[in-house]
Amino acid sequence: MLRRSIPDLSNGVYMAVEWLATEVNKVHAALSLKIFFVDYIHKLKLTTDPAEFLRAGYNAPCFYTGLPEPLENTNSRAISCHIAV
Repeated sequence: MLRRSIPDLSNGVYMAVEWLATEVNKVHAALSLKIFFVDYIHKLKLTTDPAEFLRAGYNAPCFYTGLPEPLENTNSRAISCHIAV
């Protein structure tokens, strides 16, 4: 699904697949990946390179407020934008 939606994910997909394998609730985990990669990264045209995305100084909008649709509408829990770096 992710590779068809966003063909240039490369490393991000492999990391997501590894994480998904560790999760007990696969349905919620897959929904989380869809929200992050499709609704956040792709729709906001953010970098798909994990190293660049996580680099200090990369200007990505707050995940929660940057989503086109509030998380409450996806039956997910609200997420705080405050992340200690």
